[in-house]
Amino acid sequence: MSLARNCTARRAGWTAALTVLALVVLAPVAWAQGDARPERRLALVIGNGAYPSSPLRNPTNDARALAAALKGLGFEVTAHENLGQRQMRRAILDFGTRLREGGVGLFYFAGHGLQVNGRNYLVPVDAAIASEAEVEVEAVDVASVLTRMETARNRVNLVILDACRDNPFARSFRNAAGGLAAIDAPSGTLIAYATAPGRVARDGKGANGLYTGELLKALQAPGQRVEEVFKRVRQAVLERSGGDQVPWESSSLVGEFLFTDPPRPAGSAGLAGTTWQGTTSEGEAVEIVFEADGRLRYTALGRDGGRSDGGWEQKGVVVVFDINRFSDWSGVIRGDTIEGSASNRRGVKWTWKLLRAP
Repeated sequence: MSLARNCTARRAGWTAALTVLALVVLAPVAWAQGDARPERRLALVIGNGAYPSSPLRNPTNDARALAAALKGLGFEVTAHENLGQRQMRRAILDFGTRLREGGVGLFYFAGHGLQVNGRNYLVPVDAAIASEAEVEVEAVDVASVLTRMETARNRVNLVILDACRDNPFARSFRNAAGGLAAIDAPSGTLIAYATAPGRVARDGKGANGLYTGELLKALQAPGQRVEEVFKRVRQAVLERSGGDQVPWESSSLVGEFLFTDPPRPAGSAGLAGTTWQGTTSEGEAVEIVFEADGRLRYTALGRDGGRSDGGWEQKGVVVVFDINRFSDWSGVIRGDTIEGSASNRRGVKWTWKLLRAP
């Protein structure tokens, strides 16, 4: 800013006001994200569709699309397609190790999944399963994923399982149960299922499976808490399936998490080049022009009015400025309105309100 030297001199007068306003106005956003700074986000995405005896059309498409969407939302994504059992286990182990560095962890699997004795298993593409007794050896227990994520002790863990298709090995099982079993989410974890426990999900006829297709849409909604995102998915899938498929979640989340930032209030994108008019609590009509270079032009519109100069700075929805280094003003932008308080070197204090001029 060209007024760097002048700004340094006047900062002491309004730093306290800026701090208070920023805490009041911006705290909800920082709290919702868990930290005002960008939080690390890690994701492991696996799509298995190339099963020799029961191939699935959409899991690899789903994995690619979700990986791209998560990257756009700030996640560091590791994506895999058509993994064998050994490869899946290694990917999960590596993911758990990376999670120890902190942040938010997200695990996504699309492909065949099945349940045996109340435990859920994800099926690698090379699984050779002839009976229930072989599942534990040939498939990957969802509990192992949860354990790795829980051990990392990061703030939020999300597990998304679009793995409730028909059990391809059901004919060789004595007690064939459809879908996945309900399991409790560890503390700080949300588990999202493509459909309710014991039910089967649709693979989908389009480019993506029904569940993941709706998830991709819901992820883009601005400022939605993670619980609201999955509620949107449930509503859409329920409607599109005619009530046959009802996505379900088990959650023990403690912290808040948003995939996208809340929408910024209108008018908060930048004041440079705008003109505002209004009044003060002392009855004075004023006009303020926020110049692009950080300079400010103040005009008193009354009978004894005059013009003065100053400087301004904006941080989010908070703006602070001074008039001739004599009075300090601080306010909050709400759409086409700015309201705040001011004081001068004589100790006089007042409030003010401005409206954006046409």
